[in-house]
Amino acid sequence: MDALLSKVASFYKTDVESLKTKSKSPVIVKIRSVFCYLAVRKLDRSCTAIARKLNISQSTVSKAVIRGQGIVHEAKVEKVLLEY
Repeated sequence: MDALLSKVASFYKTDVESLKTKSKSPVIVKIRSVFCYLAVRKLDRSCTAIARKLNISQSTVSKAVIRGQGIVHEAKVEKVLLEY
């Protein structure tokens, strides 16, 4: 999960610590949503584990997963971000 978080942050040219804040900046929300979607849907991690990792609530993670799905499919970045 740490590797994915680093990879998503790097892909979007931001630092991991920015994603662990409670920031509601549209850019941070977008990047965090992509991470949440990939972690929950593709790596089969729980929303609770992601919430702890990012210092946000479980319901915020659930909403981010839905938002992230649209972003990932629209931008077609899933394959790039899931390659290790």
